[in-house]
Parts: sequence; structure tokens; C-alpha cells
Amino acid sequence: MNARVKNVLINLIVIGSVVVALTSGIKVNF
Repeated sequence: MNARVKNVLINLIVIGSVVVALTSGIKVNF
């Protein structure tokens, strides 16, 4: 596994978790 591919996967996971946290936070607030 390339380091670049690994970084891209980690970035996707981080962005996905942030999006989930934001959407769940919006649902709780509104």
C-alpha cells in the first residue's frame, strides 16, 4: 500500500466522520 493511498484513505475517513458529526449535530439542534 502506498503512503499516498494510505493518506487519501485516512483523509476520506476523517472527512466522512466530520460530515456525520455535523449532520447528526444539525439533526439534534434542529
